Amino acid sequence: MSLAYAWIILQVSRDLSINNEANDFDQLSLPKASIIVVVRNEEEYIEQCIQSILKNDHRYLDKVIVVDDHSTDNTLQILNENISPLLQVLELKNFKRLKSYKKKYKKAGLHYGLNHAQSEWIMTTDGDCWVGHHWIMHGLAIIKQKGLDMCTGWVNIKGDNKLIELFQNIEMKGVMAATLMGIKSGQYYSANAANMVFKRQDYLNFLQEDQHHFASGDDLFFINWCKNNSKKIGFVNHIDALVSTPAVTTFRGLVDQRIRWATKTTSYDTLGLQVLLSFIFLFHLVLLLAPVISILFFSSYVLFAFLPLITKLLVDHQLITKVNKEINEGPLTTSYPILGLLHAMYIVAIGLLGLFIKNYNWKGRRVH
Repeated sequence: MSLAYAWIILQVSRDLSINNEANDFDQLSLPKASIIVVVRNEEEYIEQCIQSILKNDHRYLDKVIVVDDHSTDNTLQILNENISPLLQVLELKNFKRLKSYKKKYKKAGLHYGLNHAQSEWIMTTDGDCWVGHHWIMHGLAIIKQKGLDMCTGWVNIKGDNKLIELFQNIEMKGVMAATLMGIKSGQYYSANAANMVFKRQDYLNFLQEDQHHFASGDDLFFINWCKNNSKKIGFVNHIDALVSTPAVTTFRGLVDQRIRWATKTTSYDTLGLQVLLSFIFLFHLVLLLAPVISILFFSSYVLFAFLPLITKLLVDHQLITKVNKEINEGPLTTSYPILGLLHAMYIVAIGLLGLFIKNYNWKGRRVH
């Protein structure tokens, strides 16, 4: 099992090379895109998010559509103070079809935003994210160059040097590297709505056919809908197309966020992704149980019981170090071995909780 895990992680890191070179896309005749951001209670980050989008080249920007999902803080006020002819602010409470979505507010918000978009191409990010000055251009360029129907891209978590924030930074880099490998190999497909490009009509068709009842997860369900409908899928693998987002600062917030992600795993209809996630869970379960069982019953083999943990620390270190180098971040923290062990415990705990917990709190709302 240790060898299989090492092989998977080495496969992920083998072809990992992020494009850091400047590109001139003036000759590509790129289309314009509408940016849709569905937000709820993002007063701390929403202005930074909108301003980062508006700093992109306006030749490629049709408009920024922000849909406010019943915020109870100052998000809507801040949005209304950011006056720009390219910014359109909508309130989800005015969406006539809202009741038909029940508690699937993110889906409803996207649908409402799409109804007001006029361009063929749509890009999405989240209200607590900020994008690079060439984010739109690179997203549209890969679509044009490779004839894609949709693509996703890098999302990087930023934070201070607190252990909980360093943990999230390392975890997300591994997730995004695995996302890139899955799409490149065609073995499985995953995406992050904080960095996606797609055709407006394709998403509207997906919303008509989607039968999933989850409050979130549209990014992953949509990319697999695209795959099942023979759409061409890609990954924007350029440092200027990277999207940044802050780390969750509390343990409770982290658990709620990860349970939100984990509750959808049993509904993934992609065999490759199901197999991968199941193996990763079982490997980390063995990693934690093997030393305990060995100490209690097979003390003479106790050193072998730590082989999965040693394997994980070595190959994960290589992967994250390579990602850090590609995106111009510094070396891994000296607390990495502790983070690696915490990551193993986290995967097992969240995996189990995701199987049994179906309701969770998210931004002051109880959702499923």
